[in-house]
Amino acid sequence: MKKPSPELLYLLAALRDGSVYYDKAARNYVVAFYQKNREWLERTLKPMITIAFHKKPMIDEYKPGHYRLRIYSKNVYDLIKRVYGFPEDRCGQAFWGVPEKLRSLNPEDLIPFIRGFFDAEGDVGLSEKSPYIGFSQKNREVLLFLKENLERLDIKTGDIHIIDSRSHTYRFVIASKEGLKRFIKLVGSSHPEKIVKLHRLGRILGQQT
Repeated sequence: MKKPSPELLYLLAALRDGSVYYDKAARNYVVAFYQKNREWLERTLKPMITIAFHKKPMIDEYKPGHYRLRIYSKNVYDLIKRVYGFPEDRCGQAFWGVPEKLRSLNPEDLIPFIRGFFDAEGDVGLSEKSPYIGFSQKNREVLLFLKENLERLDIKTGDIHIIDSRSHTYRFVIASKEGLKRFIKLVGSSHPEKIVKLHRLGRILGQQT
């Protein structure tokens, strides 16, 4: 079985902050990524989409300070829906578990997926006393998958816990000094803002004794 490319793995994870749907009014099959940082869409996702799908996406500001990147393609729609299990239209991210094609990959192969997930749904705590890297999602299964593979990469993580009972959002964090350092070195980021935050986090960790 052919392995997904690093670009496709990253994009699949980045879609955790996106949607895949059929626009009945326009009769278009749409794959959309949403983000406040246009630079990430322009400089990171757009080139990856060209490599992975051979498509030229469109970027627009759909409301002030909020951007979206869209691909119009039935083939890409079908790939993500049928092969990678994106939920049925009108179903939310809570229904998107772990695509079976990813379960056979080793942790090293999954690094682009982990990076893409972090760039879309992760956060960084920059307190000098208790720095952390966090992952949040409405689907517990995919968080468990991330956690297990981070552990296999020798990156220790905390327990998964629910942080918002109303929206059923789950979360885990990396908080150990060695785990944070290893994440920065091994996984890193391709998101302009998070690259800066990881650099600051590295400086904080370097200052700790």
